[in-house]
Amino acid sequence: MKCLTQINGLRHAIKTGQLEPGAMVGTEFAFSQQWEMSRNTVRRGIERLVEEGLLERRPGKGLFVRAPHTTTRTIQLVVPDLSWSHIVRIARGAQSAGRELGVQVQIYDAHGQMEWDLEVLRQLPNGPTDGAIISSLHHHRFSEVLFELKSVGYPFVLVDQRLQDLEVPTVEIDNYGGGYLIGRKLAELGHRRVAFLGPMSLLVVNERLNGFRDATLDAGVLFDRSLIVDLGGDGLTDWINKHLDRAVEAVVQLLRSPNPPTAIFDGPGDLAPLIYRAVQQLGLDIPKDVSIVTFDDAATFSQFLVPQVTQLKHSWDEVGRAALNLLLSEMNSAKRNAKRDKAEHVVLAGEWVAGASIASVTSNGQQVQ
Repeated sequence: MKCLTQINGLRHAIKTGQLEPGAMVGTEFAFSQQWEMSRNTVRRGIERLVEEGLLERRPGKGLFVRAPHTTTRTIQLVVPDLSWSHIVRIARGAQSAGRELGVQVQIYDAHGQMEWDLEVLRQLPNGPTDGAIISSLHHHRFSEVLFELKSVGYPFVLVDQRLQDLEVPTVEIDNYGGGYLIGRKLAELGHRRVAFLGPMSLLVVNERLNGFRDATLDAGVLFDRSLIVDLGGDGLTDWINKHLDRAVEAVVQLLRSPNPPTAIFDGPGDLAPLIYRAVQQLGLDIPKDVSIVTFDDAATFSQFLVPQVTQLKHSWDEVGRAALNLLLSEMNSAKRNAKRDKAEHVVLAGEWVAGASIASVTSNGQQVQ
């Protein structure tokens, strides 16, 4: 952690112009003395700045700020659909980091068509780009294409999923940890019957459910699997394009049951507006009759919901930036023919944002705002 702080400070000084191109910044030995840490630890940190193109080693002289690239590296960002707000934010984050590092980021939008997405991925090794950031489709056919890319040595970073059967570099949000946090918060507020809605074919949604389940059990609350509603879908694009509207009917059925839930957890982060619609159709009040929490603010209109929805807020811009930086490291390793023992995985946590859509529950089951 101490080394990371020092490296981040050095990176900031270079990017903001405090250290100009060509300036000598020191030596690894000097830094190990100054920062009071081992030479190997310093070397690993400095190597990251070298891979990012910020520093260069001059044998016998030391470390120098690298001059701007004379040739621009080009990467491809492949996304399922730019109409999804979190995808736009990933793209903006990657492009922002690219501008700072002299990297051109091209975007391919598959417009929700999985076949288009898969075909572009297959053609990447034959194209002019040096590497790719790939947003996950959460589908088994998608995994097969990634295996092909890895087998030919094409540098890429996968965003929004860590595969179970294929070791590739990834950047993702903390799905299990986020589910656990929501489960703990609801348990602390006295909720004992919480419905979980989502497409269970998506591994990330299952990870959120696992975190939620573990938090519930850790709090001494019986986990009721009958309150889990699988909304179907085969992969991400099928779920978004064909199955979202199932949420309204599912919520109506839950709330009309003899023993309805006191809270509803929007597992994928896309359902909050539909859950609100279902509650309003029944003439119920949020949060007096039912509390609502969403895993993410993925839907662009969630900010307009009344009352304001309680959510985990994720910095998708930072996901894009982290993916760009990790990809540059992968590209530099490929250029040196350096084989990594293990792929690097970056996990970014969400922030709990309490809205007015959630209330505590008394021992007799009444919601208290």
